Formats: sequence, structure tokens, C-alpha cells
Amino acid sequence: MAKSLLYFLIFTLWSLNAQAADEDWVYTTRPGDTLWDISKTYLVGVEYWPKVQKYNAIKNPKLLPPGSRLLIPVSWLKQQPSPAMIIAVSGTAYVKVANKEDPQLLKVGMKINIQNKITTENQSIVVLRFADESRLVIQQNSVVDFNILSSHGTNGMVDTRMRLQQGRVESRVKPFKNKKSRFEITTPAAVASVRGTRFRVSMNPESQTMFSEVVEGKVAVASEGIIQIVPAGFGTKAVKGKPPEKPEQLLPAADLSQVSTTFFVSPISISWPALKGAKSYHVEIARSPDFINIFLDKHVSSPTFDWNSTETGKFSLRIRGINDFGSEGLSAIHQFTIINDLPAPKLVGPRDKSQVKKQNPVFQWLGHADAKRFQLQVSSSPNFDVVEIQVSGNQQHYSVPKKLKPGTYYWRVANEYHKGVIGKYSEIHQFSIEIQDN
Repeated sequence: MAKSLLYFLIFTLWSLNAQAADEDWVYTTRPGDTLWDISKTYLVGVEYWPKVQKYNAIKNPKLLPPGSRLLIPVSWLKQQPSPAMIIAVSGTAYVKVANKEDPQLLKVGMKINIQNKITTENQSIVVLRFADESRLVIQQNSVVDFNILSSHGTNGMVDTRMRLQQGRVESRVKPFKNKKSRFEITTPAAVASVRGTRFRVSMNPESQTMFSEVVEGKVAVASEGIIQIVPAGFGTKAVKGKPPEKPEQLLPAADLSQVSTTFFVSPISISWPALKGAKSYHVEIARSPDFINIFLDKHVSSPTFDWNSTETGKFSLRIRGINDFGSEGLSAIHQFTIINDLPAPKLVGPRDKSQVKKQNPVFQWLGHADAKRFQLQVSSSPNFDVVEIQVSGNQQHYSVPKKLKPGTYYWRVANEYHKGVIGKYSEIHQFSIEIQDN
């Protein structure tokens, strides 16, 4: 007993003093680990275990206290790492590199390697792209450790393994070309592995509960020696120390067909019919349909919410019902536009009910000081059923390049915003083009 304690103290002291070089892979030992097993699983050959022992100055290769750090040169690994790429960051997130003390602020373009840890803060989201073009979305208040990131271009084999300590991730995994490929998400409660699919995994550290929700394909969830195959449209729950439960059907998508597509006031209010079996809802609003740049990420207890937005533009809304167990259902997505409109431009000329002798008149208006662009419409109908002229630009005047036919016309101007979003139009002015005979 005293000898074992001495070895433990020696190993712990070494672990605290060891500094990993940039080319080292850091392996954290688990109960029952031996240098022989680690070498057989991860290194080029089992015969590398004496090298690992010498490299880390370990006296007893059979006594590896759980939680200790082994430094292993990357060149000894059986599968060389293929870093993932950060392709989007919304909010605040950090990456902790194994051989550095302080976490770094995460930015687009950064590479994520094995033994890196990503942490997202509240109202934050991170999107990664792996070597095989699979993607991982890490949602707010999540912690993810990356254990293995490898890709073999010669035979199409990929091996991606990570550990979700807490929070929620959503994966879109490319179909595998090689049967030995693996995409695996481990949590303290269970393991979810796939062969090409779209699925979500969440981990609640307080209840030690993992949820797996499958959108496409199938996912194998394993715990305590029991495997549950979860098909598309189903989900399962696994509590630490217990086998995963029998898959249950996910809640259907909410009906958003009656939600307005345009809002002119803020805050906006959105409601939808309640889902049977839903105890709450997960609401997200983003700039684009891929939900990379999240503006809002919240849970509501009833099928309604308000959003006080100062933004003007096009947005995507995503809502999922959440059942008694905490599992999220299928997504309902709705596109809408918010226009926090500036005062409409004031029309200068042609004046209302005026007669114009030129067939190519000049239109002039006065826009608000904060207005950047405008849209002019000219029609032969007071309802603008037929638009003769529609142009956009940053000027407050427009000269008609082609002659208009004699007759009665109507014109109006509106502010134009991000991505062609048009505000409320000004009042309508009527004018007539009359050509006098000489």
C-alpha cells in the first residue's frame, strides 16, 4: 500500500511538472489504462510502450493513476491528426489548448486539434468543419473536448471522436466511404456513434442525463453494455450508470404557417398553436437559414414570445417542442422580415396632379438623414399593378433614360435596407404627360 502511494505521488509530481511540446499529443489516463493498451490502441505499434514510458519518466507502466497526463509525440500516433476548422462564431467562445494555461478567444479560421477544448458562453454558438466536410454546431453554455480527429485520404477512412461535458451539439455527418470510419460523441452518461446522419446530443451535468435526437439516419447509443439503435424521428435518454432507454418518437414540428412574414414594429410578437406533449419550446432566430449567426436563443414555457429587435432585415426562425423528458422534437423553420422603418421619403417632383411636358421627367425626393438607399416605383396604375419603372440607388433623384408614353402616371419612393428589404412607401403622387402639338 505504501509503495503504491509512493508511485502515485511520484507520477502526480511528474504530471504537474511536465510541459507538452507543440508536437505532443496529450492523453489523459482512465481507470485500468496501461502503457501496453494505450500503445496498442493509439500508436503505430504496441512496441512503442517502452518509448512512452521513457518519454514520460514513468517507473511503473502498470500503475497509471486515472486523470494523469501522458505526453506522446504526434509522429508516434497510428492515425495522424486532421484538424477541424472554425467556420462561424456567434457570441463569445474559447478554446483551451492542452499545453497552454490560458484559453484563447475563438475566431473564424482557427484550427482545432486533438486535446483541444471548446467552451461557449451564453447566447453563443460555434460551427466547425471537419476534414471530411462533416459539421458540428456547438450551442450555448457547452463544453466539448476533442479526442481524435483523423482522416485518411487514400482509403476514405475518417475517425472523429469528442466528449461533450455539458450543453448541446448538433451534427451533420457525411456518409462514410470506409466501413472502419467513426463519428462518436461521448458524454459522462453514454456514447452516441453514427455512420452518416444528422443528430443532436445534449448533456445535463446536474442530472447526469444525456439526450440523443435523430433527424436523419440512425444513431447507436450505448451505456452499461446496452445499445439502443435510434432511427430518424426518434430520441432516447441515458442517465449515468443506467442503460439507454427505449427510443421514443420526437415531437412533430410546430405549425408556423400563420406567423407573419413581415413585421414593422418592435418588439415583435410571435405565436403558434401549442404542440400536444410539449412542456416548453426552444426558440432560435438567426440571420440565415443555416442558423450560424444566432441573434436569439431561448426557452419559453408557452407557444409565444416577444423579441425587441433593433435590426432591420431578413431572419430565420426555428422552433422545437420539448417533451417531459427534456428531449427536443423536430424543427419548424419560418422566414420573416423586420423593418424598423425610418420616415418615408418626401416627394418633391413631379408634384401631385401636375402636368409634365417632357417624356423623360426627373424624379426628386428628400430622404431621412440616416437613409442610405431608396427604391423608386412609377406605374400607370394607382394600385401599382403594372410597374413601368423600378430602380434602386443611393441618390435622391432619378432621370428617366427612355421616354414615357403620354398618359397618367403614379410614383412613390421607399427606403431600402439590408439585402433589398423595402420599407413603407411614401405617399403617392399623380402626374400626367401631355405632348402639345406644334
